Formats: sequence, structure tokens, C-alpha cells
Amino acid sequence: MKEFDAPKLIKLQKNNTLFLDLNGLNERTYGVSVKYYNHMEDKPYKRVDYNSTVYINKHSEGWLVDVQKENIFFNRHEPDSVSETISSLISKTIYPAQTHINKSGIPYKGITNHNQILNRWERNKSAIKNKYSGNAIESFITSVDKKISNKIYFEKSMQYDMFWNLLFHPKHLSYPENLSFKTNLFLAILPYQHPIEFTGVQTLRTEITDNDSILVDFISDEVNAIDHFIPENSDSALKYLMRLRVYFDLDFYYFFPMDTRAYFEVLSKDKNGVETIVKKIQFTQYQINTDDNKIEPSKPKGMFEVTGNENKSQFKPPKKKKTFMDFIYDILGG
Repeated sequence: MKEFDAPKLIKLQKNNTLFLDLNGLNERTYGVSVKYYNHMEDKPYKRVDYNSTVYINKHSEGWLVDVQKENIFFNRHEPDSVSETISSLISKTIYPAQTHINKSGIPYKGITNHNQILNRWERNKSAIKNKYSGNAIESFITSVDKKISNKIYFEKSMQYDMFWNLLFHPKHLSYPENLSFKTNLFLAILPYQHPIEFTGVQTLRTEITDNDSILVDFISDEVNAIDHFIPENSDSALKYLMRLRVYFDLDFYYFFPMDTRAYFEVLSKDKNGVETIVKKIQFTQYQINTDDNKIEPSKPKGMFEVTGNENKSQFKPPKKKKTFMDFIYDILGG
């Protein structure tokens, strides 16, 4: 009979607390793709793709992180329409956005490079005015001026970005004995509007994967769909619901995100409980600079112990296919 190796597990210390230790990690680059589907169709009717890099520097109270977003593609092409071009310039204004995070991965000082963002906006505003004209453009620029110049409002508007929501969602916490607990996750599903709050169960999986990562997953409850997602002339006999599943792959050396996948669904149910998918949004974020730190996690930093099989001598990059591109909500909307 074939013998199978026991899985490698992490044994958390300090009351099952998972926390960051980013010393030695300088940056991590991702390919991000967000695809929008109708019903069970295989081909998305809309997608936005881009690259995002998180630059990390040690700070006395945690870490200073700069989040960059670039190489934006709309439906697999570079920005070419008026709205796409302006959206791209807005993104170049906002990013890189800088904030401080603590060992729980939570921003605690807001956006710390607001003055730089204001200066970039002055340059990009001129580029927009040189290329486009008209009352609509002037009204748009006035609106953006107002929103960017108000630091409090601008910081709030960062929550209209799906990547930002998921990167800073609380994952590094004290978990109960069964490693699962009820919590909330906020995700910017709708453009120009506040994130939707999903209630569900978040679970830490302590088995180390073949990609040298551990998994934190969030499975939401099913809730009534908001009006935006209910089709016109819908069948009153059907019940329309929303649900969300999110999977965070964290490297087991720093516990910093490698891959993140989010699956949002709107569905209808008849009186017999038969489900029909109405809408889907799929967010994927994959690490694409896998050799940036040459990590050797055979001797962890004291955050946990490894049990089961002997730990591998060298950090190996994810074996998943690396893709990049897809998403964008205008985070200045609302």
C-alpha cells in the first residue's frame, strides 16, 4: 500500500495570531484581471486588466507601502475612447498611493502622499484640457478638483477600488481555536458607489500548499440582491440573491498576498430552490515577479512552527499560470 507524506502545517503561536513580518520583502508585482459575465456565458462582456506593484519599506510603526497601478487595458486593448483615456489619466494621478500599515496589514495613517497626488493631478488635468474640450469635460474636471483636493473625501474614495479592498481586508488577526469566525468584507462591486458589505465566515487553513502558501478564505452568506442586479420585468416568483467567495493565498514566510481570487454571483432561486446565475464578476490577482527576493523560508522568523514534512529549503514561485490584466472602477465616483 502506497504511503502518503503527512501535509506540512503551520502551528500558530500567540493565541492563534497571524501577523505580518515584511522585513526583507521589498516589492511584489501582480497581474490583475476583473471580468464581468452575464448568466453562465463563458466569454465576459467586459474586462479590465492592469499590473499593480506594492513597494514596501520598513517604518518605525510598521511598514510604508506604495501601491502602483499601470498598464491598464480595457477589453484587451489600450485606452482609446474618451472615457477610457480619461480613466487612465485619473489612475495615473492617484497611483502610486502611499499608506502605512501595521503588523495586521491595516492602513492606519490614511494616504500619506496626498500632496504628490495633487501635483500629478495638475499635470494630468492640463493633458485632459489640451486634448478635450466642452462643458462636459469642464464639469468633470471641476468635480475631480473638488474630490481630490479634499483629503478626507479622497481617502474615503480609495475604498471604491476592488484591489484596494482586497489587499487591505483584515486577514492577519487572532483566530479562534477552530480558526473560523464570522466577519464582514467590503467589496466595490458597483462603479461610483460605496463598497457592498458582505457578512460571512473567514477561515485560516494551516496546511502549507505546494506553492509554499497558506490559504485564508471568506465565504459570504446569501443575501437579497440589490435593485441594481435585479433584471427589469423580473419574475416575481423568483428570489434574487447575492453571494461572494474570496480566497487569499499568503506566502508562509511573510504572510503577504501572493494570489487573490474573488467570485461574486447574482442568482435567482425558484420555489424549489433551483438556482440560475444572473450575473458574475471574477477578480483574479496573481504574483508575477516570483524571483524578486530569493526567499529561503527553511528557518521562519518565529511567527509559527512547521510540522509534518520537513520544510523545503528554498521558496518556490507559484505554479499557476501567470496572467495579467482586467478591472477598473473609477474610484473617484460616488
